[in-house]
Amino acid sequence: SNNSFLWHCMVSLSLYEQVSQELLRRGNYEITANPRDISKLAGITQLLTLLGNPENTYSIIHIAGTNGKGLTGAMLARVLSEEGVAVGWYNSPHLIDLRERIQIQNHCIAKDLFAQTTKRVLDTVEQVSEYLSYFDLLTAIALLAFAETKREWVILETGLGGTADSTNSVGHKALCILTPISKDHIQVLGNHLQEIATEKLGITRAHIPVILSPQPPEISRWIRDHLQKKSVPYHESENIQIQVQSNLLEITWEDQERLQFSVKQRFSTAYLESLKMVLLAREQISPQLSLPLLSRKKWVEYALQTYLPGRLDIKRAVKGKAQSKFDVVVMDGGHNPQAIQHLRQCISEFSLQKATLVFGIAKDKLIPELHLQVLVLLSHVDQVILTQTKSKRATTPQELYDWIFSTTSLPIPVAESKITMAPTLEEALSFANISTQNLIIAGSFYLVGEAFSYFDFKTCVA
Repeated sequence: SNNSFLWHCMVSLSLYEQVSQELLRRGNYEITANPRDISKLAGITQLLTLLGNPENTYSIIHIAGTNGKGLTGAMLARVLSEEGVAVGWYNSPHLIDLRERIQIQNHCIAKDLFAQTTKRVLDTVEQVSEYLSYFDLLTAIALLAFAETKREWVILETGLGGTADSTNSVGHKALCILTPISKDHIQVLGNHLQEIATEKLGITRAHIPVILSPQPPEISRWIRDHLQKKSVPYHESENIQIQVQSNLLEITWEDQERLQFSVKQRFSTAYLESLKMVLLAREQISPQLSLPLLSRKKWVEYALQTYLPGRLDIKRAVKGKAQSKFDVVVMDGGHNPQAIQHLRQCISEFSLQKATLVFGIAKDKLIPELHLQVLVLLSHVDQVILTQTKSKRATTPQELYDWIFSTTSLPIPVAESKITMAPTLEEALSFANISTQNLIIAGSFYLVGEAFSYFDFKTCVA
């Protein structure tokens, strides 16, 4: 067979290198810019059946939404892991190491386990008659790895949409979480919020509870009506109140219990929204956990220890190549209107206006709704350097510049003089080094991933 031939040809490589090369060869939607066929789950369903349905061996929490999925999943995995629950977390995209997507007890999957699981999946693929996407393969690898390591609870994050996402091939779920929805992947999911929301709501099941975050006003009522019609019980994260004043964080629960925490760090609005969803989710799954219920205080303390690379990620005193040094570096892979808005709020909340913004984004993200948010973001910083990543989907600096100034009268004035262009991230950072102490790298996960490599930040320990 073709696969056996490939394994034979690559015997000089370690099994980990072999499977990594084979996965890379298959490519994916993110790199090729060819939208994958998201209308069929027959392939992944057949593959999982051939693997013995590993997804039936643990309880599943399924997360869909446009923004905040990663942080919500990371926080929930942290809380459960600290409580002693055997937990797995599947997320995307990764920054520099594919293994970031499959987390076991808050650590990247080990190379040997990844290699063995991937080989088993790739060997089984030959028996599948239906179409399989790259994301289908990764999902199967994750679900199998979680079964092999005897996870009790697994948190699955959708890659794209919901209804026809690979992760939705799992049958029974214990809980679903719907994070804020906004326009993204419109060429695949649709151009209207209601179309996008319909796709995301496809992960829900009758009588399985949903944690619901605040949604845009134009779809908020519609979502609630939709859930009621489908007999889906929902719990709104707004029912938990969080206030932060100076170094005090105060949480008021639905039953009016009030807890106070002394905190040193500052929190973005988006971070606190994820915290609410996690606390509500943890309440919901308590009866199903075979552990004594830990106090709410512990949940909050564990959640606040969560770190998620590349999402409103703030690092201090950062040294790069060529003796570059920055007091603060903020890296954020947010690339839709809501995410850009959160970044701008973060700049204000953390007083980072005197900063250089290095900005690069994929062509398919340049939707009209993003334009105003980008203009507001640019008006909040001192200097802007437009650049591009090595991805085939990347917008060139000139295309990005033309898009920014595409209307004759800008609703938010942006001085052309503060914008420069650099063909690569490395050149952009050498420009930035001359003129800034605070640096913001944003717009694309690929760009943030390149920045992680540039600064030699690690995402997986081994």
